[in-house]
Amino acid sequence: MRLLDEIKNDLVNEKAKLTNKLRKAKILASQLQLDEFKNWVRFELEGYIKYDDLPDYRKFKAHNVGIFSDPFQSVIKNVTLP
Repeated sequence: MRLLDEIKNDLVNEKAKLTNKLRKAKILASQLQLDEFKNWVRFELEGYIKYDDLPDYRKFKAHNVGIFSDPFQSVIKNVTLP
């Protein structure tokens, strides 16, 4: 299967763009009629519609921190922001 070989070669090629790899994977999914895989590739390329649909590897908790200083050279670092 030529397309699968192209995808495998692209995966180890650092110069190949991820979007091109995913587009080829979408074509392969269509040819093999793998709807679940095709939908996953589409969401990775175009974005997920709802937060609940995000796979766990796309979720993370972020913390906002700041550095504050005043005119008298006082500095407070890593203050957690609400």
